Amino acid sequence: MCGNDRIAFCAYQLLLGRGLKIPGDVAVLGYDNMIGISELFIPALTTVQLPYYEIGRNAARYLIDGLEVSGAQPVDCPLVVRESL
Repeated sequence: MCGNDRIAFCAYQLLLGRGLKIPGDVAVLGYDNMIGISELFIPALTTVQLPYYEIGRNAARYLIDGLEVSGAQPVDCPLVVRESL
């Protein structure tokens, strides 16, 4: 699992450059589903979708409510299954 899709791209280059097959030899999982980068991956990268809109909305609500909300406000981060696992 990579910290984000850009790091996954570097991992792809390194792994494929060493003759390893994705996903045959190594599975790669990204994190953030960065728009515009997914089409650079062959095979297509499986990644975790970050719900930026919901995160921003929750942050704004936290500020509007005067910082009175206690605890974390979890959001769903769905797995976008493609070909790298």
